[in-house]
Amino acid sequence: MSQYFVKTDIQVRFNDFDVLGHLNNATYSTYIELARVHFFQEVLGMDLTQITGVVSNFNIDFKRPIKYGTPIAVLSRAETECGRFVNMTFLFANANDVNKVYAQATQRMVAVDPQTSQLSNLPKRIQRDMELLMSGEQSHPAAVMLGSAEANLGKVG
Repeated sequence: MSQYFVKTDIQVRFNDFDVLGHLNNATYSTYIELARVHFFQEVLGMDLTQITGVVSNFNIDFKRPIKYGTPIAVLSRAETECGRFVNMTFLFANANDVNKVYAQATQRMVAVDPQTSQLSNLPKRIQRDMELLMSGEQSHPAAVMLGSAEANLGKVG
């Protein structure tokens, strides 16, 4: 089954890699943060000073190492529950061939008003645009369509 993702190209730095030339495990979280901001702020036009997501769960499944010199992109997919919770999937892929996936992460966030620290709902426009973007009904230059994410995890990057 095909799914739409938002592609965020990552500018890698030499110090993102360990002495063996593999992407450091802690760096994956930093790249996810970059992709999440790109997804919500730049693609959906959300004002992150008015509402933000607090991560309540985070998991990553490493399939194979990303070696120094590999062009990296993070592919992001988001779905909302009741407008208050956002479940995201992130694929770490080769930026030149997004079908080559190295790792998959999942993250659950809770929408919070940063002024009051209270649970909140995503704005209706953001919920609608997210749904339309993820279904392919709304286009964006950063949107890419992939076959099954699980099938892509089997391809060596």
